[in-house]
Amino acid sequence: MSAFFRILILTGIGAFVAAPALSSSITIEKAFARTSIGTARNSAAFMSITNHSDKEDRLLAVKTKIASKPSLHNHINDNGIMKMRRVEYVTIAGSDRFELKPGGFHVMLMGLKAPLIEGNQFNMTLIFKNAGEISVSVKIKKLGAMSHNHKKKHTH
Repeated sequence: MSAFFRILILTGIGAFVAAPALSSSITIEKAFARTSIGTARNSAAFMSITNHSDKEDRLLAVKTKIASKPSLHNHINDNGIMKMRRVEYVTIAGSDRFELKPGGFHVMLMGLKAPLIEGNQFNMTLIFKNAGEISVSVKIKKLGAMSHNHKKKHTH
């Protein structure tokens, strides 16, 4: 199989539109990842997770074929210096929404197996303590993408 076709398969190019992923208690929406630059082997993915149950759930792990080491991370302020740290899980309170977003909790995609190209998509599986495994299609956006709803204010 040629490298071109492997990249097509890994990034999930197809004639489908990303729709919310859901289980009986969890909905995943607005999943996106940032493009990779040049030979960069890392990127990050973000999304909105809604827990429809009255009981808390935990996002425990992430699986994807696009990266060799996907994991959950958070940005922390360590004496005025922003640092990324791996976390074991993310708690989503009952009847609440949790945002994985730039500058906060996110999915780190380390060891990319193919470049992430703007406009493409790939599949990711989120593993929850109660809801189990939920598959989601992740859109690839330009490097500076913040979120679907983020609006910048400019003053001159």
